[in-house]
Amino acid sequence: MNLIICHTPLQVLVAEKIMQKYPEQEFFGIMFTFESYNNHKFQNYWERFSKLCKEAFLFSYPKSGKLSLLMALLRAKRKVKHFNVEKLFVASIDDQFVQLICSTVSFKQLHTFDDGTANIVPNSIYYQDSPKTLKRKMVNCLLGNRYSTQTLRALSSKHYTIYPNLPNIIENVEAVSFAKLTPNQTACQHEPIKLLLGQPLFDDAKENIALAERVIQQFGITAYLPHPRERYRLTEVEYINTDLIFEDYIYQAANEQKYIIYTYFSGAVLNVMNHPNIEVVSIRPQLNNPVYLACYNLFEQVGINIVDI
Repeated sequence: MNLIICHTPLQVLVAEKIMQKYPEQEFFGIMFTFESYNNHKFQNYWERFSKLCKEAFLFSYPKSGKLSLLMALLRAKRKVKHFNVEKLFVASIDDQFVQLICSTVSFKQLHTFDDGTANIVPNSIYYQDSPKTLKRKMVNCLLGNRYSTQTLRALSSKHYTIYPNLPNIIENVEAVSFAKLTPNQTACQHEPIKLLLGQPLFDDAKENIALAERVIQQFGITAYLPHPRERYRLTEVEYINTDLIFEDYIYQAANEQKYIIYTYFSGAVLNVMNHPNIEVVSIRPQLNNPVYLACYNLFEQVGINIVDI
């Protein structure tokens, strides 16, 4: 028996591919999230995940409130304290929830898998260690948490990645792909659909609208996938309404149709850029935010076409 832990819908997509590699083995599954993120889309992926598991548990708790988090951690600890598994699969090694589960469950092998672009950005949370404050040490002692980000990273014997050609948190990696290859996948004869990924760059909605409409007009974009944080509406473009996350949606759609994905610097495009029917174009407006500029540096490193406007 194995145990696999997910925190986000993207992690569920990766977990599905990992579980397919072990068709003869059974899995326990755990998902955890903040209550504010436990929406219809999240439930869609929770249901998919739970159906693949012999038994699955969902832990949802408020984003704010130390007591609520503590109670959720204690509930999880009680639920898994008798688990004895062969392999334990985790992605969010920086999270107290994951660290506590790893400290409670008896396992023989720890395997990690991608959470997203944080796995390939050298200064991200996965390349730093957990806080060593007195409060954190006291909580760890109370709960029995023996692990930190870097101790779990060192313990991982294999890492499953959707970025096979990029350095990751450990050297021993095995690639997984979201693609479902079909014979006609590289032979689509239709004109590609031009899709813009929504991404609010400014606090002012009017600035975001003006930039998006400029990009839509300049590049002849016909489809738009809004960002969850958007509180405005664009015109002259068809909105895509889906219960799927971007990676899931576009991989299914690109099986039969070529796409050109336009983005500012959304890390989500890194998850789909290797699909034969997907071309990625990054739009770089005049920006001075160093975090934003660092994202463009990463895009340049992986060979994404960047267009300055």
